[in-house]
Amino acid sequence: MTYLTPHWRSLAALSALMMLQACSRPAAPPPIKPLVWVSPVKASASAQQRMLTATLQPRVESPVAFLSAGRISSRLVEVGQSVAAGQVLARLDVADLTLGVTAAQEQVKAAQAEADQAQADEQRLARLSTDGSVASADLERQQARLKAASAHVMQAKSQLDLARNRQGYGQLTAPYAGVITQWHAEAGQVVNEGQVVVSMARQGDVEVQVFLPEQMATDVRQWQAHLALPDQAQAGTWPLSLRELSPVSLPAGRVVRARYALGAIPAALRPTLRWGRSAEVHLSTPALQTGITLPSGALVKRDGAAFVWIANPATGQLHRQTVTVEGFTSDGVILSGLTEGSQVVSVGAQLLNEQMTVRVAQRPTH
Repeated sequence: MTYLTPHWRSLAALSALMMLQACSRPAAPPPIKPLVWVSPVKASASAQQRMLTATLQPRVESPVAFLSAGRISSRLVEVGQSVAAGQVLARLDVADLTLGVTAAQEQVKAAQAEADQAQADEQRLARLSTDGSVASADLERQQARLKAASAHVMQAKSQLDLARNRQGYGQLTAPYAGVITQWHAEAGQVVNEGQVVVSMARQGDVEVQVFLPEQMATDVRQWQAHLALPDQAQAGTWPLSLRELSPVSLPAGRVVRARYALGAIPAALRPTLRWGRSAEVHLSTPALQTGITLPSGALVKRDGAAFVWIANPATGQLHRQTVTVEGFTSDGVILSGLTEGSQVVSVGAQLLNEQMTVRVAQRPTH
């Protein structure tokens, strides 16, 4: 039997240890914890304020159409042009309409001739019936024919009036004084009766159109509204009054359309209020509301529920807390249902879930 000396036994053990280390896998690195900014929950009293983007729109805008079908022969005005009430905007090719008037006139002549003949026959039979030469039944039948012929005359004259009206409908006129905003048809195009050809707006009437979040629409009449024009050299805001609030929410974005009427606007500013111009509507409530104000990024809405993420600074664990939205400020949201002192994730809350572990840092305040 061969025995290893202590020196060789040490070398063999070291070699075996090195082989085991070479075969073992390296330890996995610890998972990276995302860094989140948190804001402390503090109760305070603040006035609700919101700023929404709006556009200037004409109060009255009408689609105008021919009352008769045909081919457009000419357009007499262009987009942006001011027109007077009754001014001709476009014309149809009235050749067929003129033929219709001529045909209706001939129908009137034919019906009148039949009526004249029926009347002459009725008068002749009436004279003959006095001495018994004609039976009274024949006279009664002729009187009925006269009534029918007279009715045909009235019908033909009505058809002539309709044909003349259609001929007059070959001219499209402005229903009121305004400005042409858009053409929907070109010269040479065949249009149907009632098909929109041109849009126009009443001149001088300007309103502010804004789309409100659904939660604001219920009590928007309690908010004070002011118009601001960010690119206007003359800084300031001007009061607005709510004129129209749509009862239907738009599916896209779940918003409600509102229209505000302008109040006292300086005369020098009115020429700059162009239709389609961007503007801002500043909404505010004079009453102070006590609640918890957090940055808007803290609020999360999923499946119709509103909540925030509460972070534990010691463990990095997240807890979902349901809240109630009480109102809005210019850059935040007023909530209830939170405990004062809690740390609420205020940046990137939409990307978190309860299975995540995070690193917590206080959000800097300005």
